[in-house]
Amino acid sequence: MKKLIFIFNIFFAFSFLNIASAQNNSIPANSSSTEILKNTYVQIIDSCNWAHSGVCVAARGGPGTSFSKEHRLRNGIVLKVSEKIETKNGSWYKIDFKNEKINKSERLKKDWYVNAKYTKILENIKPEVYDEDNYLENKEIENKKIYINLKKQILEAYEGETLFMRTKISTGLKDSPTESGEYFIHYKTPSRYMQDDATTTKIFYTHTKTDTLASGESKISTSTRSYSTSTKNKINYKEYYDLPGVPFAMYFDEDGKAIHGAYWHNNFGNRHSHGCINLNLKDSEKLYRWTPVGAIVIVK
Repeated sequence: MKKLIFIFNIFFAFSFLNIASAQNNSIPANSSSTEILKNTYVQIIDSCNWAHSGVCVAARGGPGTSFSKEHRLRNGIVLKVSEKIETKNGSWYKIDFKNEKINKSERLKKDWYVNAKYTKILENIKPEVYDEDNYLENKEIENKKIYINLKKQILEAYEGETLFMRTKISTGLKDSPTESGEYFIHYKTPSRYMQDDATTTKIFYTHTKTDTLASGESKISTSTRSYSTSTKNKINYKEYYDLPGVPFAMYFDEDGKAIHGAYWHNNFGNRHSHGCINLNLKDSEKLYRWTPVGAIVIVK
């Protein structure tokens, strides 16, 4: 009897060890470590272009490719990230929209994560707010000015008499113009989620083939359509844009107009925007790093 009890105990001990071993072996497969990040911005790279040509990096509903695709992230998008999660399938950033003013919160149904291998960290860049007491006697601000030529669709930035940059831009369309005047940069942020939709009445010519708006895309619908000249029609349509990570935004008026990069079109040198001033991605970062808050912006 004692022998049978001894054998049973040995069998139970080995069974327990095997179960524990199996449990321990399963931990690394599902484990991850998280690093909390502060004031960290990343830019999307190696993704599709402004027209979604190529394979787009996906914002996922969790840190892994098994999670749902929440958005297509094009080259040049800049995002604030709050965590870096290390998994067996690589590193993932959690995108931080906490301080964003999201007009259409229903469009953010889940947290977003992006694979770190499709990003680059932007060093030494942060938001800035104009403070008159701190900037009143700042000579750098006095010397730096940005000129916007609406007719030529050109931006020029000067430090004193020295030209720092001259580049093509896209300002507001006829129905959403960029107003002339003298302004100053009162707020800068490396990333801004821009959203809107509004029903507008327009007169269009009858289209020769079926024309469907691409839901969620940021194209100005009138800029890419081709119409016959046979019949005019008055129709209502919805201008819809949903643009996470608009890069290098510098706000210059009380209505929310800004100078910023545009990753959703390549129409620089022509009017294209809803009133903001669009630059190409390279020049928008260069200008952002050069421009102090408080710098004068002259639009004419």
